[in-house]
Amino acid sequence: MADTVITATLLDTKPVSGSIVERHFGRPSSTCTWVQVCPADADPWIGVFADAEVAYFSGVAVLPQVDAIVVVARGQGYVINATSGTLLRTTSWSYAYSLIAAPGHDFAVAADTCAIWAVGLEADTTATLQTPWWQGEDRIALDGIVFEEISSRTLVGKAWLPDGWHPFELSLDTLEVQLGGVASKEWNAYYATPGGGGFPTPQAYYDWMSQYWLA
Repeated sequence: MADTVITATLLDTKPVSGSIVERHFGRPSSTCTWVQVCPADADPWIGVFADAEVAYFSGVAVLPQVDAIVVVARGQGYVINATSGTLLRTTSWSYAYSLIAAPGHDFAVAADTCAIWAVGLEADTTATLQTPWWQGEDRIALDGIVFEEISSRTLVGKAWLPDGWHPFELSLDTLEVQLGGVASKEWNAYYATPGGGGFPTPQAYYDWMSQYWLA
């Protein structure tokens, strides 16, 4: 499918009731993540996504190749058809701290504090390590992942391992991760940033992110 022009934006204020179509997703929760979606060939609409209230992250990624968006609402993932507003699936995970669209691909990339995976229309695919360090498992980090930059071929960032922060490179074609040497032994050297998310979460980032959790 050819790329279409789709925009999706987190809202920090609820629209006037009745001014635009609202679609609600998920079980009732004390807060929700509100997203305005502007499809290429349909009227704009608002998605109201129940927050998992587990992770300190909400975000949205547009997948123009497949006319879809992926939303993370305080950790919980939703995959939605952008034009119809139809829920394609609610993810089994509810602890995501990062989300970013993969340019030129039909998936987004998400992470929690120790794993990275591709979020597709029908399923998730876990990223694997070239050389597993955690008891033979594909655990990317001990307790901290920060996305830094993405291209059509790779995603780079930092991962916290027992001996400190390591740079990593994720191939978007193979979903294989390669770790580099120690970049820093200081826990607070890398942290979540607006737009990319991540973990650990400093107070300033939490304060900024919380504007999108609307009661």
